[in-house]
Amino acid sequence: MCGRFLGSLLLALLLSTPAWAETVTLSPSKDNTIFSESGSLSSGVGNALYSGKINIGPVRRGLLAFDVSSLPTSAVIDSVQLVLTVTNTPETTPRLFRIFRVLADWGEGASNSPLGMGAPAQTNDATWANTFFPSSLWSTQGGDVAAAASDSTDVAGFGTYTWHSAGLASDVHAWTSQTSPNYGWMLIGSEAVTRSVREFSSREGGAPPQLTIYYSVATPVNQTTWGKIKIRYR
Repeated sequence: MCGRFLGSLLLALLLSTPAWAETVTLSPSKDNTIFSESGSLSSGVGNALYSGKINIGPVRRGLLAFDVSSLPTSAVIDSVQLVLTVTNTPETTPRLFRIFRVLADWGEGASNSPLGMGAPAQTNDATWANTFFPSSLWSTQGGDVAAAASDSTDVAGFGTYTWHSAGLASDVHAWTSQTSPNYGWMLIGSEAVTRSVREFSSREGGAPPQLTIYYSVATPVNQTTWGKIKIRYR
């Protein structure tokens, strides 16, 4: 009886498929800021992303996308961390910043707005009206995003902030498994509150956004039979 049990256990171990934990950290493949006061303003290659409401009323929204094609489609996404760095702010009261999955592709052109007031959009820039300036439009001005936020966190003053949730992991899993197109995320601040705007380092800045993905990959093993096992260990 004991021999049968040990044999069954050994067979189970040999037939099992171990999973190996992996980690990858990515910078954005593209990012941009869109500006509510005009459908022809953008900041594609600026060194900052802006999100929130400025003191005179208009709002900014940040777009960022990551190329996750290096991960295998079979990867199990264990967890995800998105880290952004605040490089300027008009106040330090904690404000809620939400991350939404974007539902349409968008572009990063050559516009550059170093002061956060927007620059004339260049070819293929995302704007408040356009996915790709000047021809392609969002279905809804301000960007097409999922109805529910994937994650949210309070952002106060200068420093780094982390978004870390099952929602973000679900988004990344959908992208790596190719069950949903990867159009990245939109960062939306507290748009009902003036002076809630935050400046974050963009991918062109000194502290670019970082997406760290913790995942597992199953490693297949050669199947065998109990007869072969007995021969091997005689």
